[in-house]
Amino acid sequence: MPTEPLQHFERFVFNRLVRDKVVGHCRQQDCRTTFHTITGTALQEALRQKLVEESAEVVAAADDRTETIKELADLKEVIEELMRQLGISPDEVAAAQAVKRAAKGTFAGGYFITTNDVPVGHPDIPGFLAQPEKFKHLGLVE
Repeated sequence: MPTEPLQHFERFVFNRLVRDKVVGHCRQQDCRTTFHTITGTALQEALRQKLVEESAEVVAAADDRTETIKELADLKEVIEELMRQLGISPDEVAAAQAVKRAAKGTFAGGYFITTNDVPVGHPDIPGFLAQPEKFKHLGLVE
């Protein structure tokens, strides 16, 4: 009785949340896909990580309009699912957005701060110092 030749596979570690139909697509392509489903806080954390991943893909799309639209769609999908998982309504987000717009404006003006010399003793300094990955402290200047 003839035996079929042994099939070899290239293994890739994903360790990431994927859209619901991806596993089925992989299996239709004769891939051996291992996965499990996650819920609750594990899913929420995976969605937060997916936000970072999808945001980076929007950046990587650069000047490619079609790819940017696709990546923004992915980002929106992740945001909407995270909101659903956390029980946050679109109205709650819209209200918070309106408050931020009223207090701080929008990004439409394109203002890009390079440095900000803050008076010694200013109440915002502790907040800036607490986020060194966001606000690099260069020390005192005159």
